[in-house]
Amino acid sequence: MSLKAKLISTISAFCLVLALLVVGVFAAQSATIQLGGTVSFTATAVVGDVTITYSGEENSQLRLYAEFDADTPEGEEVDWIEGDPDAQNLVFTQGEPIRVTIAIHNEADDRAMWVLFENLPSITSAKFSSILSVSTPHYGVNGTENILSANTPFSIPANTTYQVKFDLQLSSYNQTISGEDATWTCNFALSNSQPSA
Repeated sequence: MSLKAKLISTISAFCLVLALLVVGVFAAQSATIQLGGTVSFTATAVVGDVTITYSGEENSQLRLYAEFDADTPEGEEVDWIEGDPDAQNLVFTQGEPIRVTIAIHNEADDRAMWVLFENLPSITSAKFSSILSVSTPHYGVNGTENILSANTPFSIPANTTYQVKFDLQLSSYNQTISGEDATWTCNFALSNSQPSA
């Protein structure tokens, strides 16, 4: 084999190894997770809406929206008008959590709305519980933050929107995770009188 052919084959092999290394590095920078699940709530004698959004460049288009009024059947789960909680394909960028915001809007002019989280947002995954987690949820308005507690109701004044915020965090980007493997879930109830804790 001539010197020129050996040089070309050596350079080609080096470029191939470098390309594989670069692809391997980029492959570990993000991970897609089909995190959907049982995001549900009930509304009793209240009027308003709930919007769930995800922050981050990869997830800026993901949104769930539901509205309710006096005609909403009591004790029945409210259907999402926009979005499907089972098809929220979240893309994590390495080192960045995904911020979830649940905006609860009390549209009533004359009374407060009571909110009771029957279970806090959590990850349901036996297989990936070691790498998926949820930060402590907070709620409030205009920059105020209170720690959200399960089965401890809080009220939203008339014509006001409160936001519940928490982060979904991923610590490993080297595994494929599908919606069957992991979901995030929460359940809450809205009413116009203070529920018993």
